[in-house]
Amino acid sequence: MPLKKYAVMLLFISLCYLGITLNARQFGWSVLYYPTFLKSLNLSYSFHAEFHLSEYLALCISHIMTGLFFSNFLLFMVLALLAFAEKTTFQFRKLSFDQLFLCTFIAIIIVRFVLEPVIADRFYIAYYLCILILLIRKLHQKINISGTL
Repeated sequence: MPLKKYAVMLLFISLCYLGITLNARQFGWSVLYYPTFLKSLNLSYSFHAEFHLSEYLALCISHIMTGLFFSNFLLFMVLALLAFAEKTTFQFRKLSFDQLFLCTFIAIIIVRFVLEPVIADRFYIAYYLCILILLIRKLHQKINISGTL
């Protein structure tokens, strides 16, 4: 894909983000709403007008620990690893479509967590379903190749 198309897509995505966040102003949130969002996300968080990276990292770590213990996130990441694993050596250029699709999901999950540090199954259920579908496809392909159940 040419660089111009990437630039147009980035511009379109940025405009969509700004359009959505400008609608949030009616609720009293600014376009860069992370300090307000952090206050509503973690009630023990003491609200300050400035935003500190150390507080954000502490919030991320607390939500990672909570998510690992009280959600199915870890289970589905293990299933994703099973769907991704191959016997051959890892070469990015030789990945199958399913493996690239799975890498895209993992990247989306990581970016989503960085933007909104919450691990809750209700936010990731669509990704969980896709991971299960990819795992079932891989098992089906292995059954067809080996010819046995």
